[in-house]
Amino acid sequence: MAVDERWVVFVRAADRSGTLTALSECFSTRGVSFEAFSTLDVHGGEGHMAITFRASRRLAEVLVRTLGRFTAVRGVRLERAGDPRVRATAAVEGVEVARELMQRFVAVSQ
Repeated sequence: MAVDERWVVFVRAADRSGTLTALSECFSTRGVSFEAFSTLDVHGGEGHMAITFRASRRLAEVLVRTLGRFTAVRGVRLERAGDPRVRATAAVEGVEVARELMQRFVAVSQ
């Protein structure tokens, strides 16, 4: 397994000023750059985002735990970029599949 694997983190967060800045800062202070960033859907005062990056498994898990502590963040899900569900998200333009993934995640985490 590669030391720096490719990851996608799906984030469900409040649609308010400063949220994106906080997410970016979380990655930046740990020396991790975004390979890709996509706003998947925004409705009902919440935004769904997908962030692709490279990091070790340990660092990826630290990022997820840190993101999960932010008051604006309502849900975080980490997947390997090669996971078929992630590919399906890209193939279907993100919105519906990402929403379904986040809904499943929210149901499991409650």
